[in-house]
Amino acid sequence: MQVRRVISGRLLGALCVAALAAAGPQCISKTVYWSPDGQQAVIVGRDQTYVASFDGKLSAPAPASFVQVAWFADSKRLVGVQPKSLMTWAEIQPYLSSDQRARIMELAEPFRRQVLAHEGSWEGWRPELNTDVSDREIIQLWVYIREQHPEELQRKLGDAWEQFSKLGLPLGQLRLCEVDETLRPGRVLVETLDDIATDSLHVSPDGSKIAYVLRNVRVAEDRSSKTGGTISDAGGTLMVLALQEGAQPQVVESFAAAGSDFTADSRSLVYATTKPVPQGGNLVLGSIERRSIADENGRVRVGEPEQLVGIIYFPQTRIVCLDDGEILFSAINLVLPMAMAESPKGPTLFSIRPEARATIVPMLTRSAEATAPTAAFEHGAFDVRPDGGAVTMLGNGRAGEVGWYTFATGRLEYVATDNEEWELLERPAWRNNEELSLVAPPGHPWGSPNRPELILYNIKTKQARCISRNWPDELMNGWKEKTTSTQTRPE
Repeated sequence: MQVRRVISGRLLGALCVAALAAAGPQCISKTVYWSPDGQQAVIVGRDQTYVASFDGKLSAPAPASFVQVAWFADSKRLVGVQPKSLMTWAEIQPYLSSDQRARIMELAEPFRRQVLAHEGSWEGWRPELNTDVSDREIIQLWVYIREQHPEELQRKLGDAWEQFSKLGLPLGQLRLCEVDETLRPGRVLVETLDDIATDSLHVSPDGSKIAYVLRNVRVAEDRSSKTGGTISDAGGTLMVLALQEGAQPQVVESFAAAGSDFTADSRSLVYATTKPVPQGGNLVLGSIERRSIADENGRVRVGEPEQLVGIIYFPQTRIVCLDDGEILFSAINLVLPMAMAESPKGPTLFSIRPEARATIVPMLTRSAEATAPTAAFEHGAFDVRPDGGAVTMLGNGRAGEVGWYTFATGRLEYVATDNEEWELLERPAWRNNEELSLVAPPGHPWGSPNRPELILYNIKTKQARCISRNWPDELMNGWKEKTTSTQTRPE
């Protein structure tokens, strides 16, 4: 217990992981999703989704909008998270159990009385009911009484009525799509009232399963709270779903970080987890685990976990499973006891080969660790080159360096240095083994004077080419305003 107090206190700043206490798990936007063959990308705009070719041909807006996607290995299909809003009680009811529906109807009248009695601003207002209610239940109550007493509520709310009349209950749909220069939405796989965590959506290499994390784990507040606790930003429930018709999602782990990955044989998931659920900004001990999720015939069957690595858990821990069985993961290299002056500057990248060796190997040399920008590891925003031979490196904050580190040579090279006034508007990603995709800020020589542009940078020739010059301003200017690609959901 004493160790936990030390970790959650003095070391929190020293370890550069203040993101644990931040409002969201990622602060670097991901909007561009390249297909595995590098020939096309899905561009997730603010309100519309597009398909772009590597030479800059942009499709018309897709008939459905998504907030994150994951490609199949064939580069012809993907699965996406499509947000919807349930605006009426009739639309909401099918997603509630009979007990949940009865609870809302029972609470509706005392909720209505408190709405009518309230004076002053509605900013931050919560009802004082005789039971804990979640933010999601409050939305359901608003929708219910809005239909039952519309004229009464309109008189009470006055100018605020327009805002409340547009209030709906968010619903996430996991949807299959075909992609061939355009995006064609297909069947809905899953619908959920829980937020699907940013960066948690993955397709198995064999295309038979998907995995995702639901932000549905609550952490307790003080005893006077009436919210029922808040949704944890530190992780959620890891799910797996077989893609055959009629399959139901299955729980893999009750609490895990968003950045899991399938093993190359598609039969296991590797993820970071901890028990108990972290409270506030506390750093806690955790582990990297591997769990079988399919039998020898490929049918989904969740097995027992195998602990691979002990870690200091943090929500941005990200796993990348390579084709040869190597597992890369971001973690804090912490050895206790230690002098405060010797504390690590932040997370770095490690490797383990469970079937080949019993040791953990650091992927960066000591000299690179001492000088390299590590924000990509702090935020789970690094991207491993398709051949597994290099990784992207990012400077701290939304401005700073952009580069890549080659594992074989230990060489760190830069696309942009911290003296270029580079603003990090998009998470750099590999299109293929030679080109990095990134967004140049307005005014950069590679782009345009007044808007961001999507750039492909060749790491061999050190040449950059802009592929978005003819794309609409509405799409490109969206990068100016984006701070995160996560869905907006009630807690």
